[in-house]
Amino acid sequence: MRILKFKTINSAVNYIIVHRLVKPGNVIFDIDYTLISSNHSHRTIEPIARLYRHMRARKQPIYYVTARPLSISNLYATKKQLNHHGFHVRSTNGLFLQPSNIRSSCRFKTRARNYIAQQTKKSCRLIVGDAFHDLFTCAQMSNQYNTKNYDDDSIYVFITSTSVRLKLPREGG
Repeated sequence: MRILKFKTINSAVNYIIVHRLVKPGNVIFDIDYTLISSNHSHRTIEPIARLYRHMRARKQPIYYVTARPLSISNLYATKKQLNHHGFHVRSTNGLFLQPSNIRSSCRFKTRARNYIAQQTKKSCRLIVGDAFHDLFTCAQMSNQYNTKNYDDDSIYVFITSTSVRLKLPREGG
């Protein structure tokens, strides 16, 4: 495994695209502070939007896994917001919001990624988020990757033989 640290989101995205690191398979994005800044501006995070467009042009299946609370109204509001920002969501099938009966975001996001891989019979090849639980299972966070050794406000690209994980600064850094 290679772990690279970058000074800007743009340089990390450029590295992923130029080096063609992502193999065919599922692409998973977190939403808040990953695709859309969740401060008062609610602006698109442009380098990640560019990465999204690149993956879409390559016809990679794209999914959204977020800790936003699951409700019918929130599901459709999230879909509308993503479409407004240029992230094309045709149906809510590729949109995973956290049910209230699962309290741990790490557990929910791990289950959602596993479900996506099982249903599509494709591996998750690119995972993008601002929190380590967006990228790794709870066990991986404490054992294999020991995420306590990494700065939460930095930008990292974790590269393995099967996947690429882009860790953005926590809550917009």
